[in-house]
Formats: sequence, structure tokens, C-alpha cells
Amino acid sequence: MLVLFAVIILCITSIGGVIYLQTGSALEAETADELEQSTQLQSNVLAESIDRYQHHVRTLAESNVINSGTDGEIELTLNSEVSSAPDSVVAAHYIDTDDYEVLISSDDDAEGVSFADEGVDWATDDTLHDGQSGIHLTDPYDDPVTDNASIAITSSVPEESDRGVVFVIDQDDHASELASPSLEDDAFTQIVNEDGEVVMSHDDEAATDEHHGVDDEDDPRAAAIESGLEGETGYLESDVGGSEMALGYAPVDGTDWVIMAHTPMDAAYDLHQSVTRSVIALVLVSLLGLGTIGVVVGRNMSRSLNELTAKTREVEQGNLETELESDRIDEIGELYAAFRSMRDSLRETLHEVNTAKKRAERREQTLEVLVQQLEQEASEVMKRAADGDLTQRMDVTEGNEAIEQVATEYNEMIERIETTIDDPKRFAGDVASHSEQVTANVEEVQAASEQVSTAVQDISSHIDHQHTMFRSAAGEMAEIEQMADDIASLSESVSHSATQTAAAGEEGRSTARNAKEAMSRIDEESKQTLREIEKLEQQMAEIEEIVDMISEHAAQTDLLALSANIEASRQTTETTEFGTVAAEVKELARETKESAAEIDTIIASLESQLERTTWEVEATRSEIDESKAVIEETVDTLESIATYTTSTSSGVQQIASLSQQQSDSTQDARQLITNATELSEQVTAETETVAAATEEQTSSLEEVTTSANQLASEAQSLHSTLDYFETAADDEPEHHFKFSHGTLEE
Repeated sequence: MLVLFAVIILCITSIGGVIYLQTGSALEAETADELEQSTQLQSNVLAESIDRYQHHVRTLAESNVINSGTDGEIELTLNSEVSSAPDSVVAAHYIDTDDYEVLISSDDDAEGVSFADEGVDWATDDTLHDGQSGIHLTDPYDDPVTDNASIAITSSVPEESDRGVVFVIDQDDHASELASPSLEDDAFTQIVNEDGEVVMSHDDEAATDEHHGVDDEDDPRAAAIESGLEGETGYLESDVGGSEMALGYAPVDGTDWVIMAHTPMDAAYDLHQSVTRSVIALVLVSLLGLGTIGVVVGRNMSRSLNELTAKTREVEQGNLETELESDRIDEIGELYAAFRSMRDSLRETLHEVNTAKKRAERREQTLEVLVQQLEQEASEVMKRAADGDLTQRMDVTEGNEAIEQVATEYNEMIERIETTIDDPKRFAGDVASHSEQVTANVEEVQAASEQVSTAVQDISSHIDHQHTMFRSAAGEMAEIEQMADDIASLSESVSHSATQTAAAGEEGRSTARNAKEAMSRIDEESKQTLREIEKLEQQMAEIEEIVDMISEHAAQTDLLALSANIEASRQTTETTEFGTVAAEVKELARETKESAAEIDTIIASLESQLERTTWEVEATRSEIDESKAVIEETVDTLESIATYTTSTSSGVQQIASLSQQQSDSTQDARQLITNATELSEQVTAETETVAAATEEQTSSLEEVTTSANQLASEAQSLHSTLDYFETAADDEPEHHFKFSHGTLEE
């Protein structure tokens, strides 16, 4: 009993220790995950904030106001952007990228300040030199306008290569947006760049003074910075300023920054210590309660357990009739009931095992009989098949599923073998038959080839004689062709002269016709000119009437102006303006009269000129009529000459055409004889080739005959070999193979 009690105490203590270790590990992992997730969340928030700033700067730089607006419009836009931006954005500048001088700014104190002259790093590095495109996030710097640690976001102006836009972000204000990883006073968050410089921190002094050596192997934070710059998120523990710190780090997307969240180890694992104390208290309470229960209940339970142990030993020895009854209703009573149920189940199991054993013995005997029957039947069928009788099959109606499956698979295999044997047997017979037919056909072709060879030799002899006759005819046709060429040449010369004469006559006739048509057009144009002159005279008369009217109005205006002057002289000095107007009206009337007089003079000159022009046009028309009659007589004469010349040229051309036709016919006859001679030579050569080919064909047919005889012999041998096997196809109608278009078909 003491041993059991000691074991229970040991178990409780062990379980408590395991709970302590598991809880500690789980809390450590959970703390690391929470700090890592918190750092990643802050990284995402910071990256989104930077991205929003960059988007604002990019949009502002690409706006129409910045690219083409006036200075006033640009200043209003910069002020609007700063007022709508978060409080950390302290200024927006429009700068000259050559010397980084602020031209326009939302902060009046910044205008005229040169960042390059002030030694600001991002200006001296020519971040926006020559209008370099892109958005740039600078490292921390001391702003010369606000005298505060700041960060700038810069962008070039697309349509102004020497202009840029700058957003200035106060570093301390932006750092205040960072969240602390815990409520502890010593907890803080830092943003570090790739050089180990603290960009932002809860500690204002650290943001400008603190620096982590990225190459310092002894500083764990250097490894965290390096991992963060590679895009990794992680957790580590480090000694910071003599205090143990839990540190989570993560990269800030879109920048070369790493965010690091620090929290004291004591605060991070405070829950772990509380759980440890609770586990120890639980173990002590459990041990105390167990001791009390053991003292009170131990004796009664020990006696009942001893009785149960004795009865279970009887069951173990094989006495399944042992009495397992108890009046107790506690755990001991339940334990008695469990052992009783186990005994009854064991008794039933033994009975089922004996029954199954007997059934298996009977099935084994039946299976042995079936195996012997299958072995005997299969042996007989396979022996007959080995002797060549492939029609034998195994019985598949034995009543046993396994035996039926074996018999079915064997029968299918024999059927496939039988089919495989049938096709080569039929094919071998057909090959032998066809080989004999081929041999007979080849012998007939060979005899025909010999007859063709003899006929070709006779044809070659006749063609040689014909070739000699063609050569003689070609010589005589050459002389006839020369005579025809001379006649054609003379006719062509005469025809050429006649053609030139006819062409000259036709050209003269055409020229005369053109002259006649031109005179007709000139006559019509002169008539049109006279009509236009008459219209012009009418318009001149209308202009004279208008000028007379203008002169009359000018005279009336002059009288009105005179009356106005008289009236003005009667008025006081305060109405002198009316007199001035009257004088101007008088002057206008005088100028109008002078202009009307000039127009009268011009009209008179034009009328005189129109009279002369009319007389000249009428004289020209008279001369045109006389010239037109002369041209018509000339045209008639030229047409008669052209008619006679055309008739002469036509006759000469007919003579030349007949001569040319005779020459062409002679050339065609000569060409036909030449072609016949060449064709005769080709036929002679081809006849010799045919004779040689016929001899080669005869030789090839002899080889084909030999090969066909050999193929028939081998096919007959194959057929004899396959006849050893007896198949069901031997009693069926024969199927023959044939060749069709180079393919073997059944």
C-alpha cells in the first residue's frame, strides 16, 4: 500500500513537472510568436504609411498644376497638400534640381534655401539630378528650415527636367505613431536602416545618436538587422544596456529599413512565472488530499481488493465458473462487474473459437478433394494440348468459384493461342498459292519482253533510214526560205515608205482639223467676250447711278454739317463737343464727295476702254471668219491626199503581208523538218534505251521467278509445320489473304 501511495505521489509530481515544462515551452513559443506578429503588424502599418506618402508625392509631381501652373497655383496646391496630410508632414517644397534650391514652399521660411549648400546628404548625392525619375525615401537628416530630425520623400517633375517635389516628414512626430510592444516602461520600438543608423525610435535621442554596428558579430541585433534586410521576420533574446530583452524584428517593405520591437524578459515571461507557482500549489494540494483519502479509505478498499485478486487468480487458472459477485455499489462493485463481464465474454469467445476450428477443418478437407480433381482434369487437358490438339477445353462448371476462374482463364489462353496458329496457317497456304501464280505470270511477261526486244530493234532500223531523208529535205527548204526572205525584205521597205507617207498625210489632216476646232473655239470665246462686255457696261451704268446717289447724299450731309456748325456757334462753351462732331461730319461729307468724283473719273476711263475693246473684238471676229474659211479648204485638200496615200499604203502592206506569210510558211516547214529530224534522233536513242531496258527486265524477271519459287517452298514448309496443331478452324471454310494497294488483307 505504501508502495502504491509512493507511486501515486511520484506520478502526481511527474505530471506537475511535465505540465510546468510544457506550459513553459508553450508560453515561450507563444510570447515569441506574439512579439514577432506584433512587429510584423507594425512593419505593415509603417510600409502602408510610407507608400501613402510616396503616392501623394508621385500624384502631386504628375499633376497639371505642378507641371504647367503658375507660381501662385503651385503654392496653393502645396499648402493644400500639407493641410490635408498627417501632422508628421511639416512642409512641401517645389525645388530646382540643379542646386536643390526651394523655389516655392508651403513654409515661407524655406523659400530660397538650398539643401545642397546646407550639406544635406540627399541633395549632395544628386538624388533628382537631371530629372531622374522615380520616388526616393531619404535617410534621416537635420532639416535646415525646421532644425529638426526629418525624413524626405522626393520626386522629379515629368515635364520639367530641372524641377522636383519634396515632402518633409518630422522624424519625432512620425515616431510617435509607433506602438510599444508592451506596457512596460522599458519597452520600446526602433526603425534601423541598412547602415545600422536608428531612423525612428520612442527614445528621441536614440533616433539621432544611437547606431548599431551591422558588422559587429558580438551584437545580436546586428544579425537581426541583416536578416531583416534579407526579408526575414524573426525573434531573438539580447542583452540591451545590461537588461535582458526579448526582440522581434521584421523588414519594412519598399524601404531599406528594419523595425525592431524590444520588451523586457521579465515582462514577457510574467505569465510563465504565475503558471509555475500555480502548478506547484496544485501538486501540493493534490498530495495532501491523496494522503487524507489514503488514511480514511485505504483499509476498507485494501480488503476488498485482496478478495478480488484471489478470485481473478482462479479465473486465470481456467476456472471460468468462479463466483464474481459483490454487494458494493462503489468503484469496487463496478470492478467486480467488469471482471464478471470479462469472464462471460471469455467463455463465449472460447466456444466460438472451437466452433470455427471445426468448420475450418471440414473446409480444408473439401478443398483438398477439389484440388485433386482440378489437378487431374487440368493435367489431361494440358497433355492433349501439348500433343497439338488445341480444341481441348477445361470444364468451368465445377461449382467452386476459384476452380471456375482458373479453368476460364486457361480456356481463354488456349483460344488466343489457337487463333494465333490459325492465321499463320492460312497465310502460309495463300502465300504458296500466290507464289505459284506469280511464277507463271512472270514467265509469260518474260516471253513478252523477248518479243518486245525484237520489235524494238526493227523499229530502230527504220528510224535510221527516216532520219537520213529528213536531213535532205531540210537542205532544200533552206534555199526556198532564203528566196522568200529577200522578197519579204523588199516588200517591207516599200511598205515602210508608203506607211510614212500615209502617216504624214494623216498628221496634216489631224493638224488642220485641230486648227479648225481651235478657230471655232476662238470664235465662240470672242462672242462670249462681247456678251461679258455688254454685262460690264450695264454694271458700269448701275455704278454711275450709285455714285450719283452718294454725291447727292454727300451734298445733303454737307448742308447738315453747316447747319450743325451754325447751331454750335449759338451754344455755350459747355456744348463745344457738339461743334466738334459737326466739324467731323462736314469733313466726312467733303471726303465722300471727293471719293465720288474719283469714282466718276474711273468709270469714264473704263467706259472709253470698253468701247475700244469692243471694236477690237469685233475686228478679230471678222479675221477669224476669214481664217476659218481658208482652213476648211486646206482640210478638204489634206483629206483627199490622205485618202489616196492610205489606199497606196494598204496595197503595199498586202504585198508585204503575203511575202511575209510565204517566208513564215517556209520557216515553219523547215522548222517542222528540223523538229522531225531531232525527234527521229531522240526516238533512235530512246529505242536503244528501251532495248537495253527490255533486256534488263528479262534478267530481273528471271530473278523474280527464282525468288517466287523459293518463297513458295518456304511457305509450304511453314504450312507443314503448323499442320501439327489441330484447331477448330480446320473444320471451318477457308479464309484467304490477298494483297490490295500494298496492304495484306483477309
